[in-house]
Amino acid sequence: MLNSFEQFRDKVKVSGEKKRVLLWNADDLGWLKVLARYQSDGMVETTLIGDESRITAIADENGIDLRAFKLQGIASQDQAMEIISKNLAENTSDILIRGTIGIKDSLKALFAKKVGFRIGKAVVSAVSCHYVKDIDRILLLSDPVVNPAPDLGRKINLVNSASNFAHKLGDDLPKVAMLAAVEVVYPVMPHTVEAAAIAKMSDRGQIKGCLVDGPLSMDVAVIESAARGKGVTGEVAGKANVLIAPNIETAYGMLKAFSRFVGAPSGCLVIGGKIPYCMTSRADSDETKENSLLMAMI
Repeated sequence: MLNSFEQFRDKVKVSGEKKRVLLWNADDLGWLKVLARYQSDGMVETTLIGDESRITAIADENGIDLRAFKLQGIASQDQAMEIISKNLAENTSDILIRGTIGIKDSLKALFAKKVGFRIGKAVVSAVSCHYVKDIDRILLLSDPVVNPAPDLGRKINLVNSASNFAHKLGDDLPKVAMLAAVEVVYPVMPHTVEAAAIAKMSDRGQIKGCLVDGPLSMDVAVIESAARGKGVTGEVAGKANVLIAPNIETAYGMLKAFSRFVGAPSGCLVIGGKIPYCMTSRADSDETKENSLLMAMI
């Protein structure tokens, strides 16, 4: 299994495939710098969508040569959506990246049926990826961005989506932890009941391509000594590499804890749509943006 963002990059380079990228609201210095490097390495072919004067001014001020990019100036977001929709319909883009447009506005626009980002009834979700040095492995986390309060059915979708992404990293049987505050089922804590139901579905083969256990607290899920100390056994406890949070508040807080406080190399990607969608925060580092792009290129 790929176990670092450096390995992600090596795999992408070895493939030799140049990805066609759309940067939406491209007056984003961090993304312009990342994409300029990848353009120079021959790994991407980028179209910039946005206010041409703002994009040009930012590039000029920071020594970014835009001649290698295709620039499509727009006067409104309606024009941006026409460009994105046309690319989706004609399969002329491989990756979409959010620049300076707001998260809520971008999702609302993309989810409009006429745009063509959503595929039928397929569930769109976000997965973040973090390399945690202390346990020396990549952790995948869902869902810190798209689904605020997933019910039982939606959590099963998140398990499947995150596991499918783990398969892309070379893990044929990812270990999935359904996170909760405790490791036992309490009817007054609905997340524990749902976690146990999903774990039992996995035991009976209703969920395939992964091993699922829960409810598990965060420490018991990823730290073997914590699992032993609490007497929690099984194939997932202490060894999980996919974490399904009970709600968006938990997942987003964990994402920020990993990336900002722990300093774990991180990335974030929206999956399940027509093409992968990089949707990092404007406060994220250039490294996090690059890592998110590598996730989309895998």
